Amino acid sequence: MGLGFALLGGSLKAAPAEIIINQLTQEYDGGPKLPLISTNPPQLDLAVTIAPRAQAETVYQKVPSPIHPAYASVGLQSLPDKALGDVVDLGGTNRFLESVDATMMSWAKASDWPVLAAQNPEGFEHPISIIIYQVNINDSLTLLAQKTQQVLVPWCPATMDDGSGYPYNGISFSTRFNFDADQLLGGKLAAS
Repeated sequence: MGLGFALLGGSLKAAPAEIIINQLTQEYDGGPKLPLISTNPPQLDLAVTIAPRAQAETVYQKVPSPIHPAYASVGLQSLPDKALGDVVDLGGTNRFLESVDATMMSWAKASDWPVLAAQNPEGFEHPISIIIYQVNINDSLTLLAQKTQQVLVPWCPATMDDGSGYPYNGISFSTRFNFDADQLLGGKLAAS
């Protein structure tokens, strides 16, 4: 909260001011993103410093960029634990968990779900969870972090942009899970 000042009767009195910060959640496109900041009353002088996390870098990446239109996948209903993941051994010293990008497949066709497709022609919302574990010496797992968020799962297209049939059974898409806490990671990790 900032303070403004007004001259009333020869003395200064504080007048309340409001700082409004909008557009805190934005779609990542590889470029820097800034929030929209305004004041009430409008046009008050305001200095804002945005300090990025120090030395942020990708320390593990399995899916190439850009992502392929489709990948081989496994339906989770076929797995006894209803989870699928990977084990990695991190090197280096940059070990704070900031975000995890997960690439998934959608086999859902809008034509198979007409009521949902009428509500949103882009796809449907579904909760997706990511869990990060420390792999211990005896291969047991210790929970380090987890996050569940609503994700827009796209409909698998019926046709390509040129009108020809879509050549894959599903469509790949990625979503980012941002973590707020500064969780320090180390050694062998499992993500599911």
